[in-house]
Amino acid sequence: LAWEQEWWLASEQDNRLLRSSCFRNSVERRKVEFVIFEMIGRCASPRWLFRSRVVKSRERKYPRLVGYGLGMVMVGVLCHVPAVFERRTVARLATFRSRGRELLTHGRSSSAGGVISSSSTCLQHASGPRSRAMMTGVKSTQQDTQAQIIDGKALASQIRDRVKSGVDELQKNHGIRPGLAVILVGNRVDSQTYVKFKKKAAGEVGIASYECILEEDATEDAIREAIEEFSEDERVHAILVQLPLPAHVDTDAILQMIPPDKDVDGFSALNVGDLWLNSRKISNSLSSGTTAASTGTGDLIMTRPLVLPCTAAGVIQMLHSLKVPLQGKEAVVVGRSRIVGMPVAGLLQGMDCTVTTVHSKTLNLEQYIRRADIVVAAIGKPEFIKADWLKPGAIVIDVGINQKPDNSSQRGYRLVGDVEFQSASQVCSAISPVPGGVGPMTVAMLLQNALNLARNSIGLHPLPMFYDPTA
Repeated sequence: LAWEQEWWLASEQDNRLLRSSCFRNSVERRKVEFVIFEMIGRCASPRWLFRSRVVKSRERKYPRLVGYGLGMVMVGVLCHVPAVFERRTVARLATFRSRGRELLTHGRSSSAGGVISSSSTCLQHASGPRSRAMMTGVKSTQQDTQAQIIDGKALASQIRDRVKSGVDELQKNHGIRPGLAVILVGNRVDSQTYVKFKKKAAGEVGIASYECILEEDATEDAIREAIEEFSEDERVHAILVQLPLPAHVDTDAILQMIPPDKDVDGFSALNVGDLWLNSRKISNSLSSGTTAASTGTGDLIMTRPLVLPCTAAGVIQMLHSLKVPLQGKEAVVVGRSRIVGMPVAGLLQGMDCTVTTVHSKTLNLEQYIRRADIVVAAIGKPEFIKADWLKPGAIVIDVGINQKPDNSSQRGYRLVGDVEFQSASQVCSAISPVPGGVGPMTVAMLLQNALNLARNSIGLHPLPMFYDPTA
């Protein structure tokens, strides 16, 4: 240690660095880092390497650079195998090893001070739980690094139970049974499956369901007539047009035909405008913990807009269930659709997040995702977002549902999201699975919207849109 101190103080360049502001506060730590890595490199390398003319120098800098670089490479290699099973370290150790190789290659032209400066950055890139355990001897367990799985099925089940209780109360006290009407245009298999599932879910909570099935070549006038018929039917409180519509149909025009007080999807211009203008009320309710006195369940009050887009509402409910403060967090919404991307961005902005919306045309998209505390993936590409794109500790809500070929499955495919789940779950702090995440929540929020529209039709206050499931 005395020799190390003498070598440092003897160098004029190091004295200049000591006086600079960037080294004034952390030079002692960096000196220790340099010495540790040099010792590792020297112990793990053959003696002749440091006795050769190529390495020797009167200033004794080159041997130290070589030892430092070899030490970095050795630590990176030793940490690589266990890091595969840990979060935060896989991508960082790759940077760690490449930096060590760079030092070995360019060691002659680098100054000792420059190498010491880079050591702090390299250690920051390798400061994950596994690398810290290797250096300190603390045992790191798999449980410490596994992300929390946001169980959409369990949360949706609680919401559906609440909706069922609300339907029973509405029938008992007011003699009204909520009615949901679905308009299906065409013969898409996936759309037919979704409609069947929604009707089944509605029946389970006591909501009456009605449907109108039109041919693929149905005109906009035929769709308008179906909407007008359901709009005038007093038994129907909520109308849903199953998307996507055939190419020859103007989707925007059709959605605007639905009366706002029966728009269960929340896609009408009035409901969308209410979402953006009143989204701050959601933030105030979530932050203040305001409760609904009528229910006594800790529900959070938010009365306008009357309904929210179902998937977007499900995403916010899942985030709220984590009990993590969202104010000031940086959120990135991947996708800009009117169904998910746009309303989610508006709701997150109303909850005091700093929101960035990226999409398929965004350049260097991964750079935006890497800095996000919250990632909502809704781009519709199977396993598009990689684990090394995610910020360690980020919260990931995967909205995508895609079919990926899988010969081991009886169906010949398996369902995956827009995020690589297995690897991402080792990096982020919480993630929603696919399936079993946002999908069940979308249906649950649809049922809640239908109940609220039925209550609104007779002048009753709607149920709170978000609530605390643990209250």
